[in-house]
Amino acid sequence: MSLTQEDLRAISDLIDVKLDRQEQNINKRFDTVDKKFEEVDKRFDAVDKRFEQIEVKLDEHSKRFDAIDKRFEQIEDKLDEHSQRFDAVDKRFEQIEVKLDEHSQRFDAVDKRFEQIEVKLDEHSKRFDAVDKRFEEVDKSLNDIRTEFKEMLIDNNMLIAEHVQRIVSESEKRLLHEIHEVKVATAQNSYDIAILKQRVS
Repeated sequence: MSLTQEDLRAISDLIDVKLDRQEQNINKRFDTVDKKFEEVDKRFDAVDKRFEQIEVKLDEHSKRFDAIDKRFEQIEDKLDEHSQRFDAVDKRFEQIEVKLDEHSQRFDAVDKRFEQIEVKLDEHSKRFDAVDKRFEEVDKSLNDIRTEFKEMLIDNNMLIAEHVQRIVSESEKRLLHEIHEVKVATAQNSYDIAILKQRVS
């Protein structure tokens, strides 16, 4: 028993509707995953920016130390030039000692800042661990989506098969009914023609 064009068109429309709904649901889920990836990228950008700021500060410290070295060279030159002026030399040494104390304090401050950097780096390491965990969750969600999609395809195939079987059964019943009506009409027409022939004769 073959299907009519209307039956085939109805089946095709039903399949298109179901596939469109599935595609819309899947696209929404992928959009959600893309948004999560965008948030992760933004956090990485923030981390990169923090590292750039630290590198800029370290460059500034390096320049300051270079300036300190230059100052020391100037001091040594002046000590050589003024070797005969002991009073001035003693006073300059006192100034140098004061600067050395300041430098020592600045070194302590530098050590403290490095400790702060290490603390922040430890925090970044923990945040990367959290990011890895979130990626694992995303992977699990993607696997769940694939599983659900396969299950949906199986369920939809079963529904389509049931629908096709129902349409075929209804088509057979309708065709049998139409054949019966044609036979009845044919019998009635034959009877009417016989009566007309009798009347004519």
